[in-house]
Amino acid sequence: MLIYQGERLRALLKTEQEVRVHLGPDHQVSFEHAQQNILTVEACMVPIPSTDLWGLKLLQFTSSYQALHDAAYTDLLTGLGNRRAFEEALKHFAQQEAPLALVILDLDGLKAFNDLHGHAQGDAFLKLVAVALQSQLRTGDRAYRIGGDEFALILQGLEAAEVHVVFEAMQEIRTQLRSSPFRGGDISAGVAFHPRESAGDARILTRLADERMYEQKRSRGKSDHGHLVGTINRHAVIRGMGATLDVLLAKQVPGPEYWQLMLDYAIQMVPSAQAGSLDLWDGQAFIKVAQLGFEDDILGLELSPQAQLIWYGSSREQWMNGVPRILREVPTISSTSFFSAEVSGDPDRIEVFEESGRLGEIQCTLNAPITHQGKVYGHLNLDNFVSNQAFNKDSLQVTVELIRLCATVCYNLNLPAYLP
Repeated sequence: MLIYQGERLRALLKTEQEVRVHLGPDHQVSFEHAQQNILTVEACMVPIPSTDLWGLKLLQFTSSYQALHDAAYTDLLTGLGNRRAFEEALKHFAQQEAPLALVILDLDGLKAFNDLHGHAQGDAFLKLVAVALQSQLRTGDRAYRIGGDEFALILQGLEAAEVHVVFEAMQEIRTQLRSSPFRGGDISAGVAFHPRESAGDARILTRLADERMYEQKRSRGKSDHGHLVGTINRHAVIRGMGATLDVLLAKQVPGPEYWQLMLDYAIQMVPSAQAGSLDLWDGQAFIKVAQLGFEDDILGLELSPQAQLIWYGSSREQWMNGVPRILREVPTISSTSFFSAEVSGDPDRIEVFEESGRLGEIQCTLNAPITHQGKVYGHLNLDNFVSNQAFNKDSLQVTVELIRLCATVCYNLNLPAYLP
C-alpha cells in the first residue's frame, strides 16, 4: 500500500483535508486527519527505488489492513458508517429481493448550535443523534452519517405496510432529544421502500427518501401537518390527476378501468395500504366496482346507505362531508362489518368477504367517502393486514386528495349520487 502525502487515504475518506503520516518509535506509524488520530499500525517505511515514493510494510498485515479498511468506511466524529459505506451497502441490498426501508434524516437546528455555542457543541449534538439512532436499530439494521448534518438508516426486512415502525423510531429519537441539553434540536425524515419503489436502483430509492424528507421539513409548522416522517408517493398523486383530467376531457362516463386505476394509485400513495376496494352509488345501492388484494368475487356486492353509514362508523355529518375514518383491531372491524351486513339485508356478503375478502385478516382499515356538496357518490376502502397501527395523519390527508379527484369526475359527469 503506497502512501504519498496521504493522498490514498484522503481519497478513501473523500476529503480535501490532508492526511498526515507520522513515524513513531518501535515501528508505530500513525495517520492523522483533521487533527484527529485515525489509526496507528505496526509498520515500517521502505523507499521504492527510482521513485519519490515510500512503501508501508505492515508488520501485522491482517489486523493493520482491517484497521485501514475500517478507517475508510467510518465517520470519524460519530463512529457510524460514512457515505462510502452507505452507498456500497445500499447498492448491494437494492440488488436483492429482500425488502428494506431507507430513511434519510436531516438535523434541524445544527447551524444555530454552531453559531451560538461553537462547533464543539454542534459536534456534541451530532454525536447525541448518532447514539439515539443506534438505540433504535434492530438486528441487521444499519446507521450512517452521510453528510454534515445528514444521516441514513437501512432497515432490513421492513415492508411499506410496517411503516409505523419508522414512525415509532423517529418519535423515540425526538423524545431523547427533548430530554437532552439539545432540546431545541429536531429531525426531519423521509422513507422509501425496496423493492416496492426502487425498481432495483439504489439511486431511485435515495432520491425518493430525500424528496420526502425535504417535503416533511417544508411542511413543519403547518397546522394540518402532524406527521413525523415523509412517506407519501406524490408521483402517484400526479398520475391520478392525469387520469382524472383525461376522463374529464373525454366527457364520457368512466368505466371500471378508471376506478380500478384510481384504487391502484391510492394504494401506491399510502405506504400502509396493502389492499383496498372502491364502491359507487348506482341509484339503489353502493356497488363494489374495483378491488386490489382480494378476489374478484367481492365485485358487484351491494351495500345500502344505512349499512354504509354503519360501516363508516362515525356521524352522518362527517360522512356527508367526506371525512376519512380509521378502524383498528380485528374484532372491531369484523363486528362492524357483520352489523353492516345485517342492516343491508345481505348476509351472503359476509361469507363472500370472509372467503374472498380476507375480512378476518384486516388489522386496520381506512374508509373515505367520495362526496361533493352533500352528495355521496361512493367510498374508498384501504386495508392493512400487518398492524393495527397502520395509517396516520399523512394517510388521511393524501387520501382526501385522491377522493377529491374522484368526486370531481362524479360531479362534472353527473353520475348518480345518494341524497339523504
